[in-house]
Amino acid sequence: MSRGLARIIFVVSAGALPLLSGCQDTLFPEDAPRSPFARYQTLRGSEAPMTETDPYGNDQPALRARLAPLGQQQQ
Repeated sequence: MSRGLARIIFVVSAGALPLLSGCQDTLFPEDAPRSPFARYQTLRGSEAPMTETDPYGNDQPALRARLAPLGQQQQ
């Protein structure tokens, strides 16, 4: 095997190793507050739901409820 081919194999394998190993834990846990404002809303009992069920029974992000202004949140 030539030195050039050995270098290419080494560089490709060294570059692919971090991609294949992945993360052990999630970066942001589900139960952690997302921001100080989210913590404020939780304490006041006005937090928006994280997910909603679509007509087919699948969970999806509740974007309309989370992006609505404070006075116009749907229940």
